[in-house]
Amino acid sequence: IIYLDPSGLLLESGRANIFWKSGKTVFTPSLIPGVLEGVTRKHLIKCLIQNKIEVVEGSFELSALQAADEVWLTNSLKGLHQVGQFGEHVYLEQDSIFNNVQRYFEDYCEGLLER
Repeated sequence: IIYLDPSGLLLESGRANIFWKSGKTVFTPSLIPGVLEGVTRKHLIKCLIQNKIEVVEGSFELSALQAADEVWLTNSLKGLHQVGQFGEHVYLEQDSIFNNVQRYFEDYCEGLLER
């Protein structure tokens, strides 16, 4: 389930925050009232920036997910996981940075635990 605002802009999924990569940039919807600021979302954004991956928060239409190279979901229970398909669009693993991002995020979280 993907939630949209009344004007059709992406908000979040039913139980997770949404991220996607297009080109070399990672995108995620901006937080607005009613959208949960996930702890994992907050830390993933910090982790991506720390690893010199550009992150853009903004207002995006559903078509952004269909045009994306890859899509990820985050929540506190499942962490970070990759979406394989959205509707008819299948995300290919070529040029995927997901495994690197997952490793960066694990290292980042271990650093938080060591503090």
